[in-house]
Amino acid sequence: MVVDAAPLADDHFFFCYDKQYSPFRVTLYTNLQPDLAAETGRHRVTIEVLSDDPLEADGLIEKSLSELIDMSIFPENSQLMYGIVMPIAQGFPVLTKSLENAKANLIGEVTDKCRNLKLLGRNCSDVWFMHEVLRQVHEEFS
Repeated sequence: MVVDAAPLADDHFFFCYDKQYSPFRVTLYTNLQPDLAAETGRHRVTIEVLSDDPLEADGLIEKSLSELIDMSIFPENSQLMYGIVMPIAQGFPVLTKSLENAKANLIGEVTDKCRNLKLLGRNCSDVWFMHEVLRQVHEEFS
């Protein structure tokens, strides 16, 4: 979506684990490209919503902006300039405690059996973006 007001948060992205809100992961492009945002007056944001059931697209964008305002990510007077819903049927699994526990158990089992094995990256740690993965690899092998 594109909003007419700059975000109040300084983050580039964040995860929301509060079940009260529908956004799971939010990327604030204004904080990644502040010059472009200042030049255009457009503040781009991507909101990823995870669901086991099909999402109802009607009103989802407006609801998401309202929730971001409620979370103090955008000012109360923020107005939606543009928005589109892009469903991805086979997206990420919903992050649950059981999924995290299963992942930790598998990692533990593999690393116990293979002492010279290093597991790095998105599925083996808490890093997400490629630059974080590359930093993790550099730190591990430096």
